[in-house]
Amino acid sequence: ISYFTNPASPAQRQYEALKAFYVDGDSALEASQKFNFSPSYFKKLRYEFSQTLKSNQNPFFPVKKTGPKNRFTDKTIIEEIVALRKKKSFYP
Repeated sequence: ISYFTNPASPAQRQYEALKAFYVDGDSALEASQKFNFSPSYFKKLRYEFSQTLKSNQNPFFPVKKTGPKNRFTDKTIIEEIVALRKKKSFYP
């Protein structure tokens, strides 16, 4: 439970401070003091957060890109490699 009550990473501290301000109803001063931010930094954090939301991006949980769905190597090349490995002809 200390993972949630004592955030260690900067991103988690920022998230929890913004949550305290927007969801829990803490004042900006209370939220900044609770998570050890200066009031001016917390103001900047709130501004950047709102700008990121306005640009339809997720500031804390970005969508992970998936890898390629198709092979880069042609199927005929792969078949030739497999055939050579089976023959072990690539060893001296």
